[in-house]
Amino acid sequence: MFSVCLSLFCTALLVAAVVLTSAGALRKGGPPALPDRPATGSIFDDPSYRKRAEPISDAPLSVEDYLDGNWRMVEIAKDGVQRIVVRSLNGVPGDVTFGNAVASFSECPLYDFAFRVDEEGRLRKLRDDTLPNASTGCPALPGISYPLETAPVEWDALRVLHGDPELSIIGLNTLLLTNGPFILVLERTSEPPLADL
Repeated sequence: MFSVCLSLFCTALLVAAVVLTSAGALRKGGPPALPDRPATGSIFDDPSYRKRAEPISDAPLSVEDYLDGNWRMVEIAKDGVQRIVVRSLNGVPGDVTFGNAVASFSECPLYDFAFRVDEEGRLRKLRDDTLPNASTGCPALPGISYPLETAPVEWDALRVLHGDPELSIIGLNTLLLTNGPFILVLERTSEPPLADL
C-alpha cells in the first residue's frame, strides 16, 4: 500500500515539474505548454475554437508588441449559415509581417499598407483604397472572390487583411482576423515576444 501511495506521489510531482517547466519556457519565449491549434487538421475542427479565441485587447502584451513579427497564412474560412467551409493555405509561400505600423505580405509588396489597431480591436487601414476582386499582381494568392461562392479562394486572405478585420488570439502564436463571414488564421513564425506572466 505504501509503495502505491509513494508511486502516485512521485507521479504527481513529475507532472507538476513538467507543467512548471512548460510555464517557465513560455516566460522565456519558448514554445507554449499547450499547442495553440491542432498539429494536423483545421482549427475549425474543434467547435470550441470560438470560446478559446479572445479579443486582442486581452493579450498579455501591448497590441503592437503582440502583432510585431512574421506570421504564416494557415487557412481561410467562410462561416456560412449551415457550416464553415475551409481552404488550407499551407502551400502559400511567404509571410504576413506586422512592424512599424505597416502590414505586408512578402509575396505581394504592392499591397502593403499602414494601419492602426482601434479601440474595438480592429486592424484599420490608414488609406481608404480597396482591393480588386481578382488577384492582380499577386500570383501567390490566385482566385476571384465572389460573395455568393461557397468556398473561399486564396485571394480572399489578402482581402480579409485589407478589410479592417476584427483581431482575436488563441495563445501567443495564433491570430484570427475576421471580416464578415471570412476568418483568416495566421500562425506566428518568428520568436514570440516575452510576456510578463
